[in-house]
Amino acid sequence: MFLLTIKLILFIKVLYGTKLNSSTEIQPEDKYKNVTINYYYEDNVNVTQLQMAIKRIENETCLTFNKSNVSVKRTEGINIFEDIECSLIYNLTENSYSQVELINQFPCLKSTGYYERLIVEKLGIINKKTRNSRRNYFLDLKNVINASLTEQYYRGNFSSLQNFSDILGEKFKLDFDDFKLINQKYCNKCSNKTLKCSNGGYQNPMNCSTCLCPYGFTGTNCKRLFIPSRSACNNVSIFTAQLSDQAIAMSGKKHCEYKIRSNRSRLIQFRSTYINMSESPYPSFTKICPQHISLEIKTKKDKSEKGICICGNNYRMNFTSECFEVVVIYNGLNTNNSFGLFFKELLNETETTITPITKEISSISSTPTVAVTRNNF
Repeated sequence: MFLLTIKLILFIKVLYGTKLNSSTEIQPEDKYKNVTINYYYEDNVNVTQLQMAIKRIENETCLTFNKSNVSVKRTEGINIFEDIECSLIYNLTENSYSQVELINQFPCLKSTGYYERLIVEKLGIINKKTRNSRRNYFLDLKNVINASLTEQYYRGNFSSLQNFSDILGEKFKLDFDDFKLINQKYCNKCSNKTLKCSNGGYQNPMNCSTCLCPYGFTGTNCKRLFIPSRSACNNVSIFTAQLSDQAIAMSGKKHCEYKIRSNRSRLIQFRSTYINMSESPYPSFTKICPQHISLEIKTKKDKSEKGICICGNNYRMNFTSECFEVVVIYNGLNTNNSFGLFFKELLNETETTITPITKEISSISSTPTVAVTRNNF
């Protein structure tokens, strides 16, 4: 009972941001003289997950990491220490745990995504998304565990608990904007500012004559949609929304992208009739839908941000854009995948409300703007 009380107290400290090693964290004003980052970690950290995090950051940025056998100065690199309370929790040797013990252990299960965000914080790349990310990690993991107990997903052993941490790590992995911030702060070698990158892209620090583009875009300036086969997508990719409904639909094993623009800076409304995409590999209660298997609708102005991603079968969903241009990305992984959407522009509040003549469409498959096809590319 005494040991359990100690665990609970220490857990609360972790949950609400108490940092026992804050003096080792790099502050935002600290600068490196080069892009090689020295790092040190204690033996009791999750080395496999940490190395995977470092490898991914190296692949996406100009940074390289050099392992040190001793702790490094705060201005020369980063130190990763395991929380003191985790050494107490890991002393448990049983193969299965009670629910109380389960909740006590989850702050110590660090995933790749957790370490990626920890490294970013120590590098001083802290924005609204990374701030308090570790606190959110613990809170979200608790929700995942509780949901898994409800849905009988939890198997009552440590391996399944680590699985929860790995699942949650997918939500916390660094995204395009995070890598963009790292490259711009530590790798901004491009003096040629004449190259303008569109759709949230930025100059490639390893090749300044090109842009690094967010998911869904390609080309020297990131202006083009990424469409491997235009013929498979019926050679149509640009639409102009009207006040009356138009339809767009696609099916089969292919990757298609569409850009929908409105007139007069109007917002665009979408409603689906059917969306049949591949199921997410993650449990439903995690609400994780990877971009590369989903129907993604980018409704925000910043197209580098992940849009609304839809996995599995869904019907009668409604969306309204936050800007005047929307990108729809269809990732058909098999012949059974398909989607159908109606879209139209909305009158601004300052415009006189006029009832438009609505184009009647009895079904999405009867007279779609883009014909439904099941041809594979």
